[in-house]
Amino acid sequence: MIVDGLERCAHQHEIPIIELRTALEAFRRGGYRNEWTHQRKRLRQVGLQASLLCSLDPERFRLILKLEKKDVLVFEQQILETKPDELIFAHLFKEVVVDGDAVVVNDKFGQQLFSMPVPHAC
Repeated sequence: MIVDGLERCAHQHEIPIIELRTALEAFRRGGYRNEWTHQRKRLRQVGLQASLLCSLDPERFRLILKLEKKDVLVFEQQILETKPDELIFAHLFKEVVVDGDAVVVNDKFGQQLFSMPVPHAC
């Protein structure tokens, strides 16, 4: 349906139809996976780079916490999985912070979604 709509639109408007078709085909070949970085933050107190990585496909939404020190991976784990609906997952995470000697992922209301001690490699 999207391709049909783009084709019809291209007859009346100048749009980058070739690029759009190429992007849609790549999305299809990739299993309709939508991946993005929600947050990338330097946790200076503990010398870490923290990332919240999101992945959305037709079956599920996943949130992964990744911690690196000087470009060396020290931790990477899925910390949340829900149905693929933004109404379900959007409020469940917001940011990564350091709280004492723990790395914490908070939700939009300031509540802890995930907490772990600062990795020993730090």
